[in-house]
Amino acid sequence: MPSHCYKSWLCLLYLGMGLLVSCQKTIQIDLENYESKIVVYSENERDSLPEVYLSETQSYFGYQEVQNRYQFLKDASVSIRDEDGDIQTLIPTIRYDSIPSWMGNERDSVEIYYYKGTKPLTTAKTYKLVVSHKNREVDAEMQIPTPVQIKELMEEEISDPFNGESYKQYSIKFDDAKGSKDYYRVGVIIESYYTNWNPDTGDTDTIRYFSSNLSVVSEITDGAELKAPVFSIYPFSSPQEKYKIFIQRLSYGLGNYMESVNAQSMNGSDPFTEPTILRSNIRNGIGAFGGYATSDTIYKEF
Repeated sequence: MPSHCYKSWLCLLYLGMGLLVSCQKTIQIDLENYESKIVVYSENERDSLPEVYLSETQSYFGYQEVQNRYQFLKDASVSIRDEDGDIQTLIPTIRYDSIPSWMGNERDSVEIYYYKGTKPLTTAKTYKLVVSHKNREVDAEMQIPTPVQIKELMEEEISDPFNGESYKQYSIKFDDAKGSKDYYRVGVIIESYYTNWNPDTGDTDTIRYFSSNLSVVSEITDGAELKAPVFSIYPFSSPQEKYKIFIQRLSYGLGNYMESVNAQSMNGSDPFTEPTILRSNIRNGIGAFGGYATSDTIYKEF
């Protein structure tokens, strides 16, 4: 290409870039003031002191620093009233917890701020929670359900469809409570024993390891006999373990909320799934105020 043509193309390129830059204009968009909502989470075990955790929603366009991502409402007024008119005012309380850090494999120490009651919550009573913060007020009602009991721990031989090998599947049976809409949460705590050689002393130590699993069973047919898987034992494993198995009956508002949270977590990474709306029993707010009752524990040892 002749040099004069090359220079002409350069001139046109610079002229075009200059026109584009000169046409840029910053447009200010006035967004409406964001009004946050109070977020309530209160999951209460039968015959235990109530605990209420409070925060508030954040604007989509808001900025939140990493070190301040756990923000609690610390100046709210929180009370619970039962159907007899007895009122307890919850006391601001602080505890510290260790959670995974957003930076590497370290753990952060986090200050957890919540409100704790002075009287246990029992079954067969309706409780009303009232939260006031500045010019906002939210409330919710719930009943702590009575527990259901495990009828049977079942052992089944299952064939793996991929490799044809067999393993043992353990499940529990229980009856749904009649006359109400219920959610259930099945749990197992595993206490493992194994030996570990201590290089400092040359001795063999016995290690106790605990793990737990909780899964929510969705709303089911009223009064039906239910079967829920708990854990599996594979041929290549040789456990020296003690399994503690239980089931929790959740108040409807709590179970309904937790089911929607689980669905939101599962669908969050799928670009083809519509957004999951959180279900809430908090009037004028978001979250859950509920309770649960735990069955007697059954044990399985290997």
